[in-house]
Amino acid sequence: MNESCPHCGHPRPARADAFCIKCRRSFDEPPELAGEQKPIPGWLFGGFLGGALGLVFAFLFVDTEGTPRQVGTRYAQMVIGTGVVGAVLGAVFAARE
Repeated sequence: MNESCPHCGHPRPARADAFCIKCRRSFDEPPELAGEQKPIPGWLFGGFLGGALGLVFAFLFVDTEGTPRQVGTRYAQMVIGTGVVGAVLGAVFAARE
């Protein structure tokens, strides 16, 4: 029998309890794997992809005439707009699955 909790490493009490006093998890549960990853939410992936495409489109198609502030504003509008659209579409497609 292990002398410590398999989840948090806290020492077990002298009497045999079923749960750890520190993390409140069962001693019978296997510990979680450190390399286990959760999938990326659809809205986050869609927002990232939309923002990246917006940046590419901004460099290719946005007019670069005007002050640097005006050009930067147009770039930001393109990136934020496509990022929001991508996040909404990502959330919609993730909900359909």
